[in-house]
Amino acid sequence: MTTGDRNKSQNKVTGANHGQAATVSGEFMLCPRLPVVAQFRRWANAMKRGSALWLGVLLLASGCSRVSYMHPVVAEGNGLRVVERSTESTSSQGKPLSGAKIGLPTKSLIQRVEYAININTPLNAIPVMFLRAHDSAGSDLRLNGAHLHELDKRSAGSLDGDRYTFYLDAAKGSPLEFDVVTPAGTVLGHEKIEYKVVSRGHIWVAEGT
Repeated sequence: MTTGDRNKSQNKVTGANHGQAATVSGEFMLCPRLPVVAQFRRWANAMKRGSALWLGVLLLASGCSRVSYMHPVVAEGNGLRVVERSTESTSSQGKPLSGAKIGLPTKSLIQRVEYAININTPLNAIPVMFLRAHDSAGSDLRLNGAHLHELDKRSAGSLDGDRYTFYLDAAKGSPLEFDVVTPAGTVLGHEKIEYKVVSRGHIWVAEGT
């Protein structure tokens, strides 16, 4: 092994000491409050017990925090149907999450006689919900409702065709309700969408990073 290889290997093991969580088996993160050898020892003992609870306690005691990736799940029914579901659940760095859930709605559709509403809930570091409404001719319609805001035309969501975003934090779990309005001001309908925000998986990170 060359000196460069030894340095690379050492950096992988001691990354947590520099404020960056190192990873074991793609999930277990070393934390700075315990010496590396002690952490491996305790991790091995926890794995022998086969207990995820013990592993979680160890990580918390080691100075780690559990960070959940949340996702909004719209309620099907009353004309709303899911047209696309997630097939993976990864972190912001593209790594599989612990306790990952798949099959969560990512695209949904409300189809009415006079209009259709596309609901986009992509996998994200924070829960997000985007919407677009159009009439039978494909022309955009306005949506008027609480915690619903029009996207800047230069934003990534707008470039993907979305027109509005729903502020989930501000709504605090209250349903998404809005009127569907033509450019001339005619109200074509009123929609109420129930949803819940669930965890799609989690990671462990060193405190202070």
